[in-house]
Amino acid sequence: MRHRFFLALSLPLSLLALGAVASGCGGGPGCGASFDPANIEITRARNSRTGAGIPRVTLRDFRIDGVPVTDLNELVSDGVARGVTVSGQTLECEIPCAFGRRYGAYRFTVSAPGYQSRSVEFEGGHNLPPDACSNGPNQVTLTLDPL
Repeated sequence: MRHRFFLALSLPLSLLALGAVASGCGGGPGCGASFDPANIEITRARNSRTGAGIPRVTLRDFRIDGVPVTDLNELVSDGVARGVTVSGQTLECEIPCAFGRRYGAYRFTVSAPGYQSRSVEFEGGHNLPPDACSNGPNQVTLTLDPL
């Protein structure tokens, strides 16, 4: 009985895997979708009262899956970052910006001159392994309250 179940399950799974390889999925950059190795992309930052755009934000106190990130260069290495620079223990982000290669829950504090700091949490990427098909980073909008 167990052998029939295994065979009945293994054939569809084999065909599914073959289809994924044939379509280019499973190979990251070779995938049929556009590939972006960054995991978080901040597409917009805005004022909570007026909706006005905030062109530059400062990011600090990073944690990924609850573990503090002690070397911020880890977030911008390997050419994954766009629009960010490391400045001491902060990332300076010119909107739009992208960063982070590791998958997981990203938690960090966002601030900008004239606004209250705010702690935010986002899932990095689509929570897929790095060799899986992905169409890019988790695109997020930040909303900050004026002082």
